[in-house]
Amino acid sequence: MSGPPVVITFDVENRETAQIEREYAVALETPQVEVITIGSQGPPGIDAVEISSDPDNRLTLGSDRKLYVSDDLTPDPLLYYILSRS
Repeated sequence: MSGPPVVITFDVENRETAQIEREYAVALETPQVEVITIGSQGPPGIDAVEISSDPDNRLTLGSDRKLYVSDDLTPDPLLYYILSRS
């Protein structure tokens, strides 16, 4: 939470005229601001693999030479039985 503004007064001497002038400044305490920038995703790093943008992605090598997962899973009743028994 920020506090109220504080007025600071100080005297400044003008060296040419030897006069003293009163100056004012206002100090404000503001809450800390965190700036987050969001941009588009860049290219992957060295030796990294890109994810395919093909529809129904199922992680194999896609037509665009990126990872692709096909969406042609067929249920395996024996596998479900084995998994349910373990």
